[in-house]
Amino acid sequence: MKRVRDYKAEYQRRIQRAIDLGYSRTMARGHPKKKELSIQQERNIVLRNLKDYKEKTSRTVHERLKDTVFAMAERGIGMQKVFIRLALEAGFSERQAYSLWFSP
Repeated sequence: MKRVRDYKAEYQRRIQRAIDLGYSRTMARGHPKKKELSIQQERNIVLRNLKDYKEKTSRTVHERLKDTVFAMAERGIGMQKVFIRLALEAGFSERQAYSLWFSP
């Protein structure tokens, strides 16, 4: 037996969820006003800015860590181990630390 959908309730939930997230009613319906962006466009802008920020910060941390690592290497300490340890202490996950090490 096929389930009967309650379209009115689904619509109300979608509208209320968007309003709770801070969007206007017209944006929630999918037809934003001329001065407004669609929800998808706003989300893309936020994600793009976040990605740029992460790339910028990881690049600066990467440069600082490389300098420290090369100084440690001159003393005979393994460069990769030191770099990974410093990256972990800087707040990166282990996966991020390894990707920083192997990035150019």
